[in-house]
Amino acid sequence: MLLAQSFVPQTQRSGFLEIANEVIAGLPDDQILTLMDPSFGKISKLSGQFPKLMKEGQNKAFVDNVAHENRSKFHLKRNYSVYRLEIGAFILPDTTLAFVTAKGARPFFQEEDEVESVILPIASDVAIVGKTKARCDYPLKAMNRLLAGCSYQAFLANEQTSSFQGLAGRIGRYAHMINKGALRSLIKE
Repeated sequence: MLLAQSFVPQTQRSGFLEIANEVIAGLPDDQILTLMDPSFGKISKLSGQFPKLMKEGQNKAFVDNVAHENRSKFHLKRNYSVYRLEIGAFILPDTTLAFVTAKGARPFFQEEDEVESVILPIASDVAIVGKTKARCDYPLKAMNRLLAGCSYQAFLANEQTSSFQGLAGRIGRYAHMINKGALRSLIKE
C-alpha cells in the first residue's frame, strides 16, 4: 500500500520492494527498532527515509564500484566522430543510444560484448558515433533501424513520415528489461 501511494509505478514495485528489503537488511537492529516504534507513526517514518537511504546506497555503490573505470577505458579505445546530417534525420530512442555488435545492437553495454560501434543521437540532425572497426560506417537508414530496435517503448522523430512509421515495428527488438537475477547481483554490489 505504501508503494501504491508513492511515486513508484505499479510495474516497478516488485523491484523497489527488493531494494527496500536490501536497505532494511543493511540497517543496524537498533535503528530498525527505533524506526518501527509506534510513537514515530509506525512504518511511515521508515518509508519517509527510503528515498534518502536508496540514494545513499546508490552513491556508495558508485564510489565503491571501480568497474566504471574499466568501462571508461574500454570506451576510450573507439574513434569518435560527430555526424551532422544535411538530408534526413536521426530518431531519438527512449533508451538514448545503441551499442552495435556483430549480432545486432543493445541499448546497454556488457563487458563481454564485442562492441563494433556506439551510436548516440543528440539531435535529429546530429549524432556521435564511436567506432572500433573501419567497416562500421553505417548509412542513416541502418543507424535508425538499430536505434529503433534499441528503443524500449518509443522513439522521437522530427516528422511523421512513412519511413519513421515503418521503424515503429522494430521498437523493443533489442531492448529488454533486466532480469531478477541481474537485479539481485546489482543490489549485492
